Amino acid sequence: AAAAPPASSSSSSSSSLRPPANRETRAFNKELNELSRSKEKGSAQKAEALLLSALELGEENGVYPNVVSFSTVLNAWSRTYEAEAPERALLLLEKLERLYKETGDDGLRANAYTYGAVINTLGRSRVPDAASRAETILHKMEEFCEAGDVGCCPDSYIYSSCINAWTRSTEDESAERAHALLERMEEPDTIAYTSVIQAYARSSRR
Repeated sequence: AAAAPPASSSSSSSSSLRPPANRETRAFNKELNELSRSKEKGSAQKAEALLLSALELGEENGVYPNVVSFSTVLNAWSRTYEAEAPERALLLLEKLERLYKETGDDGLRANAYTYGAVINTLGRSRVPDAASRAETILHKMEEFCEAGDVGCCPDSYIYSSCINAWTRSTEDESAERAHALLERMEEPDTIAYTSVIQAYARSSRR
């Protein structure tokens, strides 16, 4: 089971907290967003390199990367089919969660958009265990949501992304896993139903 969300920033010492997004940070996030939306090859790698460089520099350049920064780079990886995308996304998520755990800073707290970008990246990949890993993240979101963290509650798009991961999966009982997720959705949409049908169709051909 996933651990409960770390304590909020109010319980942490003020010295560990980053200031609210300043002009430099907003400009930085805008630059990341432009890279995230770029169709140029290697844009996701450039966005991640920019983020990691800013983290390394710390306060030197007045930029304080936050959850928006991480989520934007994760979104960049979700837009590419490059083989390294799933692992890069998972490592970035792990880094963000570690930073939040260390600082208790709500500005570094992963949310539904953050987790959804990672699930979407896994859903588009051909990594053998991508679907299992995507569902593990979904379970974590559900547990955080049930614990009162409404910012982590998964929506129909995130469920559909996870179902899509099972549709593309070659793991055992992938169609049944996709169907089980469909039944957990409060308001299944056409995309989710179609993906489950495709999962059963592919399963029957294996």
